Amino acid sequence: EIPDSFFAGIAADTVVIPQGVERIGKYAFAYSKIKSIVIPASVSLVDEYAFQGCANLETVTFVESNTRLYLGSSSFEGCTSLEEITIPYRVRLADGLTKSTYAVGAGAFRSCVNLKTVTIEETPAENGVSGVINFGSNAFYECSSLTRIDFPAALGNATYRSGSSTYNCYAVNSNAFQGCTALETVTFNEVEGQAITLYGSSMFDGCTSLRNIVLPSTLTGLYFRMFAETAIEEITIPASVTTLSTSTQYFYDENGFSTGYKTTGRYFYNCKNLRRVVIESTATSVGKGMFEGCTALESVVFNTDTITTIDNDAFVDCTSLAELVIPSTVTTFGTEIFSGWTSAQKVITNMTEAQTNCWSVLWKMGCNATIVYL
Repeated sequence: EIPDSFFAGIAADTVVIPQGVERIGKYAFAYSKIKSIVIPASVSLVDEYAFQGCANLETVTFVESNTRLYLGSSSFEGCTSLEEITIPYRVRLADGLTKSTYAVGAGAFRSCVNLKTVTIEETPAENGVSGVINFGSNAFYECSSLTRIDFPAALGNATYRSGSSTYNCYAVNSNAFQGCTALETVTFNEVEGQAITLYGSSMFDGCTSLRNIVLPSTLTGLYFRMFAETAIEEITIPASVTTLSTSTQYFYDENGFSTGYKTTGRYFYNCKNLRRVVIESTATSVGKGMFEGCTALESVVFNTDTITTIDNDAFVDCTSLAELVIPSTVTTFGTEIFSGWTSAQKVITNMTEAQTNCWSVLWKMGCNATIVYL
């Protein structure tokens, strides 16, 4: 192995790692001047921070092999000269995990600001490495030049056992692509029967160029600011979605003093290009702040009969939505749902005005739209 910190800060621009090395230790080359590196076929672990801060590193080559390989947390974080990377098919999780593990660790390529192209190899039909690939939190955080990500069929969830309990290692985790401002397209190569869970908050938050994404049919939940401030134009929320997770968001004035907080979801907050939404979700609510600030939203189609609640702030400032027909299954409203709506808009219910008295008294607060009752 190459021991921890062994070449950290080295001035040489070229280092040859011999075949037979199995582990590249923590901080092994951190903040060194190397320009290129070849990872031999024998290497099974690029450990945490191994190449962190290698600002001159332009080329990383993984030698083809059937040796399973893990990329540790922050292993290539801050490699600001790196423009492309191919993640080989041998980056896969083994069966029988005993601790939380990600094939591509948390923050592995974080702040690689010039990384334009990421190729994730599919598992070959013959002589491949078994198992799924998954990505830890912040894996590509603020890779602001990345334009596209195509997930392979091997993307999936894994589990590990600790004592008598079983825990999940999800496919893609929180903040994984947050701040990837050039990211335009995300695709999933789904395999029948293989669950893909996108887990955690702000996964694509601030991906201001992201227009094209089809959510996987096995997606089970939406999380706080998951797609906030993206350029998505149309989205279908699949029937597999049953969970709408929320978080506490704090608000501050211009002097940094707290002005309060609220529990909210804001899954598609401020998606200014979002025009059409199809809700097939089997969740029981339209979540808190779900479409808040989606000022171009023109169509919301409910292809579900499970929604009983439209929660707080769900459609705040959706001023392009000419009318919204509330599903007949809805029996509960939160507060300030339609705040910012104008007199040119309509909210159409299937209840009498008297029946709506059971809703929050603040459900119409800030709303100038016409309310059409049964």
